[in-house]
Amino acid sequence: MRRQSWTKLVIVAMCLSLVAVVGALWAMQPKIPAGPHGMVYIPGAEITFPGGRGPAARTVTLKPFFMDRYPVTVGEFHKFIQQTGRPWQNISLHGGVANMMDFPITNVTFEDAAAYARWAGKRLPTEAEWQLAAQGTDGRMYPWGNKWDEARINPRAWGSISVGQHPAGASPFGVEDMVGNIFHWTRTRVMNTNKGDNNERSGRLQVIKAGAWPYMPEWNQCSFRIAQNGTTLSPFVGFRCVKPLPGSLDPNLAADRTIPTFDSKSFPLRGSEALRQFLSFELHPTRRTSEMMEEHI
Repeated sequence: MRRQSWTKLVIVAMCLSLVAVVGALWAMQPKIPAGPHGMVYIPGAEITFPGGRGPAARTVTLKPFFMDRYPVTVGEFHKFIQQTGRPWQNISLHGGVANMMDFPITNVTFEDAAAYARWAGKRLPTEAEWQLAAQGTDGRMYPWGNKWDEARINPRAWGSISVGQHPAGASPFGVEDMVGNIFHWTRTRVMNTNKGDNNERSGRLQVIKAGAWPYMPEWNQCSFRIAQNGTTLSPFVGFRCVKPLPGSLDPNLAADRTIPTFDSKSFPLRGSEALRQFLSFELHPTRRTSEMMEEHI
């Protein structure tokens, strides 16, 4: 009996010790701060972009931040317009706001997007932040991995779809609709110093990240980028926001820099001229999107 009692005591002591060790290890785990509603925590990391190769590739160290899980929607942007009275050329809501509340907002200029972000207490992401949130730290080609999979994004169709319909296409951090629905404005600048370029792409440009619904696999890679005039209104371009962690001084802005020139080496794209035409035209409110698209293929 005495031996059995001792055995039980030893087992209990071992169990208590194990619980204490597990508890200590759990306490040592880094705490993921709770983000604002609708935002996802992106841990700090070192990222090489775009694509990890080529003359334009560079390595940037980012601190943790929050990013919107989904692109800004029509409903969210409409609330901003109502509360601020900001003038906006509403040329994309042919179905009416009430029928498109959960669709990503498009046909917004860079400044429209930046104004919304300021109003919401956020800002637009840098190119590096966007790419880290999309591909994680393993350099994957698409948010879900390295194999193209149409089932994980908006199917080939003439138009965007409401956000959140393809959770299987989320990034490693749980950010959704990064590719396959709309392109995204970023705050990263490009200075076009090329002589002989047309006026549309002269001066200061903004980097736009992948990849909208008139898709090719190349346009939906996490490293995909294109530069466009900030005044562009396009049915393919929207945005999402980021926010620094509470108490931080937004250190990732120091890692952002203006790309000094716009040329084929800095922006190695296939079919890029056709895409620039896609992004450049303004959708006429009385014409079908498919008709406008056909003119620019």
